[in-house]
Formats: sequence, C-alpha cells, structure tokens
Amino acid sequence: MQSPTIYALVAAGIFLILLLYLYFGQLGPASDELGQVREERTALESEVEQLEQQIAQLEDKLTVEMVERIHFESGSAHISDENKAKLQAIVQRLQADGNKTIRIVGHTDDRMIIPDFPRIYASNWELSIHRATHTVRVLEEVGVAPERMQAVGMSKYHPIASNDTQEGKAQNRRVEIYLVPER
Repeated sequence: MQSPTIYALVAAGIFLILLLYLYFGQLGPASDELGQVREERTALESEVEQLEQQIAQLEDKLTVEMVERIHFESGSAHISDENKAKLQAIVQRLQADGNKTIRIVGHTDDRMIIPDFPRIYASNWELSIHRATHTVRVLEEVGVAPERMQAVGMSKYHPIASNDTQEGKAQNRRVEIYLVPER
C-alpha cells in the first residue's frame, strides 16, 4: 500500500517540478521583455528631455516681446511729452537686451488722409512709417543704438480695435515697440 502513496508523491513531485518549470520558463522571457521595455522607456525619456531642451532654446530664439505701445493724435506723427517720457522709461529695458533687434512698428486708423495733409503724408502708409521713424529718432536721442533699430510702417491694415468708434480709432493710431531675436 505504500507503493501507490510513493507513486502518488513522486507523480505529484514531477507534476510540481513541471509546473515550476513551465511557470519560471515563461517568466524568464517575460522578464527579458520587461527589461527591454524598461530600456526603451529610458531611451525615449532621454530623447523627450533632449527635444524639450531644443524646443526651449528655439522658443527663446523665436520669442518676440512687445515692450511698449504709444498712441498718436489723428493724422499726426508728433510724439507728445507723455510718450517721450514713456520712451525714456523703457530705454534701460531696451539696452539690457543688447542681442535683440528693436523693431518699431507704426500703425494708423482707417481714416483717409484729409486734403490738407497730402503735402505731408500722401497716405496712411507714409503716416505709419513717419510715426515709426519719429519714435526711432527719440530713442536714438536718449541713447539707444541706431544700428539695433528697425522702423516699419503697417498703415491701417493691422488694427487692434474696431475703427467704428472713436475709442477704437484712437487705439489703432499707435506705434508698437518689439524686441526681436537677431537672425
């Protein structure tokens, strides 16, 4: 009677060994695959980190920052004392970013040049560029290097407010000063 018990124990042992072999035999390749997945994940995380650093560098090179906006009377490129004070207040900021170009962009509202002004400004294009160049001259007078500045006229084509109201027109008669990365 002991023989069947011994045979049963031996069979159970063989069955247990077979189960353990199958279990650990399958675990080995799964463990290898898990290791490969972890290595690939680490490599991808490293690539993502490098890409994020490159994106941050590109964003720094592509960033355009508006420093100031000044407004003008209708049909005028005259810079008021209040606007001159604004310009003097930003000189340090402009000079602190010595590796960037200072772009001065003139704008107008959509009002046509009145008959008395064609001798001075033939169109809103001329008025917008005069606003920009007069701003450049004031900045140059207070110490901004002229070789860093650009004057651009945009006429009436880039409003920031509706030209249907006097308030909107007043907002559109402006010069915007930007710091732009050098090329």
